[in-house]
Amino acid sequence: IMLLPVFDYVITLEKKPTRGTVNHLDLVELLRKGSIEDFRHGMEAHLRPHFDRLKKK
Repeated sequence: IMLLPVFDYVITLEKKPTRGTVNHLDLVELLRKGSIEDFRHGMEAHLRPHFDRLKKK
């Protein structure tokens, strides 16, 4: 929750926001039925656009 204002601000800087391949519902499902490793990979995929954006700058 603390990072939401930061992400909201960053999204306004882009013409077309990019989305990860894993959404929040996918992450919840991984928490319920997946392994720790599944969730780790899911979270990484979810945050990949943010990591890529930081590398560009």
